[in-house]
Amino acid sequence: MKKITTMDEAEIFYRNRIGQKIKTKNKKNKGEFGQLVEYKIGHTPSSAHLDLDDGEIKTVCLKPNKQVKEDLKIAKVWDKDYLEKKMKNLLVIVRDTENTILSVKRCSPLNNPTFLKYFNSEFEQIMKIGLDKVSQSDTIVWVAKTNDTGKKEKNARAFYLARAFVSALLGYEFSSTKRGAKEIYKEYKLNV
Repeated sequence: MKKITTMDEAEIFYRNRIGQKIKTKNKKNKGEFGQLVEYKIGHTPSSAHLDLDDGEIKTVCLKPNKQVKEDLKIAKVWDKDYLEKKMKNLLVIVRDTENTILSVKRCSPLNNPTFLKYFNSEFEQIMKIGLDKVSQSDTIVWVAKTNDTGKKEKNARAFYLARAFVSALLGYEFSSTKRGAKEIYKEYKLNV
């Protein structure tokens, strides 16, 4: 198979696979589906560079009630320029809990002034508190949390977009009980 290198090619490839299931070996390994998505287009998963020449591939799982299941991991690298580059153009493969591809969506989170504002302020807040001390309750839109290992050291933390705001970004039902989240969501919707 020819290696797919652009967002347009990858979008066509995965739109043609909507309704198909990607089989994983270990259902508990949340990252395996994303790795298989990259392998299928001729890539070896790596966070050292963008997945495609002009963007990044991400995967999102929907629960049976069509709500986003979890936060969206952006990267483990804590460099603001790097994170901005990773989020400039996202191709999101949406799947169900059985790994069936439901849809393919393109988005650029930081093109929305609300997401950009909170990215700037919450990134700085996370860095000021410190990766070893920050809690998910310290921020609302963007969060730092352990990277599936349970370790608390700096390198084990990754940068995520909170689940409720992944829902907003992709056009699914927004649901959050976190203080301030509904107000931010209203501000976000004004800028869509």
